[in-house]
This record gives sequence, C-alpha cells and structure tokens, in this order.
Amino acid sequence: MVERMTIGTEFSAPGHYRDAFAVREFRVMFAAYVVSMLGIVVAGLALTVQVYDRTGSPLLSALTFTLSFLPFLFGGTLLSGLVDRIPPRRLLAGCDLLSAALVAVMALPGLPIAVLLVLLFCMNLSAPLAVGTRSALLPEIMPPGAVVPARSLFRMVAQTAQIC
Repeated sequence: MVERMTIGTEFSAPGHYRDAFAVREFRVMFAAYVVSMLGIVVAGLALTVQVYDRTGSPLLSALTFTLSFLPFLFGGTLLSGLVDRIPPRRLLAGCDLLSAALVAVMALPGLPIAVLLVLLFCMNLSAPLAVGTRSALLPEIMPPGAVVPARSLFRMVAQTAQIC
C-alpha cells in the first residue's frame, strides 16, 4: 500500500450529504439559501415578464434578465470590505432581509420600470457578498469531512436555480 504524503495538508475521510445535514446550523443556512435563491429567481423572472408585458420590447426584457447577473461583476469588489467588519451570520441574515425588503417594494403596483430595474440591481448586489460569506463560514461550522458535501449542496441549488 502506497501512502501519499502532503506537506501541510491533512486528509480526512470523504463526507456524505447526510454528514452536512447532521449539523443544525448548516440545515438552517441551507434552508435560508434555498428560499433566497427561489426569491431571486422568481423576482428576476417575474420582472422580466412584467417588463415585456408593459413595454412589448424583447430587447428590454432580455436586458432586464441580464441585469440580474450584472451585480456579480461589482458586488464582490465594492462590498468586500463589509465581510471583515460585520460578523458573518449577521451579514448573511442582513443580505437576505435586504433582498426580501427590496422584493416587497418591487411588488408594489405602479412602480416605473426604471425603479424596478434599480431595485433588482440593488437586490442582486448583495448576492456575491452572501456567497463569499457563506463559503467562508462553512469550514467554521462543519466538521472537516462535511465541508465538501456542504459546498456541493449549495452549488446544486444555485445550478438548479439557473436551469429553472
């Protein structure tokens, strides 16, 4: 039997998804993430349909959908200083509460399209911040063998949301 030696690295047995779900804090964080992703996807899709319905412009509705992803170019860069200043759990909760509040404002009838687009941009601006914070928090709350399955579960939710 050949043993591999790696300097400065400790190997642990590979984890399973049940190992990730065994941690209560992960279950709460995962449930919040699923609800958050559903909200982001539904808000983006609903706004895209509403823009098309109100303007009749396929170009403007496509730009609305694209605007959902544009904040990822700026969010991490502009807001990364908050990660060091705000405790991670508070930051995650704040990002989700801010997104929920912005979606509630977006649901008000009669808002101009420009206002809706600004609200959508602001809602998605916190997403990269939350993703980075969540990834940094996982090794703190998970046992070593469960970190990889936990990250995998988050990626599955994100990719499923994109496909849907």
